[in-house]
Amino acid sequence: MRACIDRLNTAGCAATDTDWPCLFDAFEGQVPLGGECTVEHDCENWHCVKPDPDADVGTCAPWAPDGATCKTFGECDSGRCDIFGTDTCGPRLPVGSECVLHPDCETYNCVEDTGLCGPSLDDNGCPADGRMLDNKTPAGNWYR
Repeated sequence: MRACIDRLNTAGCAATDTDWPCLFDAFEGQVPLGGECTVEHDCENWHCVKPDPDADVGTCAPWAPDGATCKTFGECDSGRCDIFGTDTCGPRLPVGSECVLHPDCETYNCVEDTGLCGPSLDDNGCPADGRMLDNKTPAGNWYR
């Protein structure tokens, strides 16, 4: 893990998709679908569903496919729930599409002033690929 963090810190904004996978190696879930979990990264697919927000134990469950009914972005395999429209899971929208919230966009950047999906940016203004902010990665879980 130390080598991974050092590599990413050295790369900074120049980090590419080939630099990030070392994070996933450090947090591989071991619990299969249907098994008990206490946190997301317990599960092989990073999806621990609890019966209520105060529950200590949940179950590793599959992500909802496109077209499934949803209430939150965290339920969908695509990372997008059309919560202001159809209440269904669906693909994220390309740059220039109308959006309401960041997870609506492929780039995870819904520009407030325009209501359109904009280019990817991270918290430091560095170019980002958006995929590091989905609902199935450490960054996605920590910064939702």
